[in-house]
Amino acid sequence: MRTAEELCRRKNSKQVIYFNLLLLGQPGIGKHTFLENLVNNNVDSEVVKLKSENVNQNLFHGPVFERSIVKIRNELTPSIILHVTSCDTVTQLNNSSTPKRIREHIEAQYNLFLKDEFKVLRNQEYNRTADKRLHACIFFIDGNAKGLQMLDIDILSEISSLINIILVIGKSDRFNDKEVEIIKKRVNDDIKSNNIKLFDFNDDYLDDIFEESEHKLIKDFQPFTVILGNKMVDDSDELYRDNLCSKIMVEDIKSSNFSFLKGIILGSHIQELQSSTNNFIYEKFRTKKLLEKQNEINIKRDSGEGDAIEFTREFSASPALFRVNPSPTDIDLTPDCEAVVGKELHEKNRIIEAYQKKIDDLEKILQNSNDSSPTTKVTLCDLERAI
Repeated sequence: MRTAEELCRRKNSKQVIYFNLLLLGQPGIGKHTFLENLVNNNVDSEVVKLKSENVNQNLFHGPVFERSIVKIRNELTPSIILHVTSCDTVTQLNNSSTPKRIREHIEAQYNLFLKDEFKVLRNQEYNRTADKRLHACIFFIDGNAKGLQMLDIDILSEISSLINIILVIGKSDRFNDKEVEIIKKRVNDDIKSNNIKLFDFNDDYLDDIFEESEHKLIKDFQPFTVILGNKMVDDSDELYRDNLCSKIMVEDIKSSNFSFLKGIILGSHIQELQSSTNNFIYEKFRTKKLLEKQNEINIKRDSGEGDAIEFTREFSASPALFRVNPSPTDIDLTPDCEAVVGKELHEKNRIIEAYQKKIDDLEKILQNSNDSSPTTKVTLCDLERAI
């Protein structure tokens, strides 16, 4: 007879986790190899690449977003459908528009989800499988710059409020331990001086998640150092990078943080990244958009445009738009914003009361028609007055 633990594992294996990942960095920094190493080094998993597509075909007017879908199957843990979007941050001589284009791409995924919330009837299964909101961004840093470059700072400043960011030093085997410490210090100084927000690992210790590791806070590892490789040891699934002096194993925790980063993204913190996106980042984005929409309605109403009232009724009659998740204390609203939200809720209640009164009047007319004699009929005028 199977044990309770085995039954629980079998139940979990039937579940599916949908996770959306964004990879940003210079061309040749190792984004493609990172994805291959991320999904192709688990012995118990079968990795199937379903499709790859170009989202933006115009190379000369901004960054190109390449999207891949990878399914990781496992017999003991939930399967993972990994949607990976990769983008080169340097595509032309003048990259000043790159930060804005990347921000617009992230916001576009939020807008698609928000647009679906306007619908009266929503397909919950479709929302779960077609949700393209990006849960995490792996941002690759060129260690040769000895810190963040101006383009890196511009991009991170644009998107830090829209996505969970995890920093990675690409091809870190080019530097010794002392050089790595200098790079990390300069990067963290640039992050603080420019008020860039990274994903908060709180007080999670590395040895609480990975055995035989240092008793050190995970956030102290940022930016993570990774050494990637596409060569495989004979008769083994272990990947390595062929250096001039020796072979460097990708999963070796003494030379690279890749093993830790992989376990964090696909294991220990995958639900936290999803929760942070859904409950905090998206909710703030959603609140901002709805307040902007309300301001547009007020402007139309003040200017006397005819379609403002009809638009207000449609906007106010959607219960999904006034979903509060998380609690209002989790979202920082200014006094002016609170006044706008309170006014909208009051308008919504007024409309509901008016419709309720109409329904009550209609029920009275129908009741009178049932109680009266057979020759008594409810006229069309009576119903029109009730409506």
